[in-house]
Amino acid sequence: SKPAYKHNRLGFEITMYIHNR
Repeated sequence: SKPAYKHNRLGFEITMYIHNR
């Protein structure tokens, strides 16, 4: 659960970063 949550959070942050570019 923790690894998946962390992985999802990382992907979410990357997506937001790309969209905010």
